[in-house]
Amino acid sequence: MLTLDNPTAGIRDYSISAASAHVALVPSACGASAERSDPRMEWALRFDQGLKRAAERIRVWSRDSASLADDGLEAPSREAITRAFEIINEMKVLVMDRVAPVTATLLNFKGVSLGSGGEISLELGSGPFAVTYRIEADGTVTELFFCNNQLFHREQFAR
Repeated sequence: MLTLDNPTAGIRDYSISAASAHVALVPSACGASAERSDPRMEWALRFDQGLKRAAERIRVWSRDSASLADDGLEAPSREAITRAFEIINEMKVLVMDRVAPVTATLLNFKGVSLGSGGEISLELGSGPFAVTYRIEADGTVTELFFCNNQLFHREQFAR
């Protein structure tokens, strides 16, 4: 889901104890040394923060549907909101509990958006690669894989 090793092969399971996941102490010239993570762990923490911001934005949409109507947008359905939180939680578990191989393309969390029909989109990307999870009002999720802004794979998951 979060790497592009092989988008049609499904989610790869990587253990947090893999060789690429390590924490090293970096000596400091100014007293006590700070603990510093490798770049992949820092990426995971940034990704997690992005997921938290997205979840908060979806909560705001669910509480204040009147302001969405003022902006000409349809509020997302309860089913879409519930499904969006499920996907966010799945991503959180995958990012924090798994380590992708060094050769994998790590996708950054770009944001969450609301479509005109109450559709919620979660967007990830890195360089020429992007993945969008489109959540319809009935809870159906469409996973779209892009390379250089060209759709190359689409998969739909019914509720």
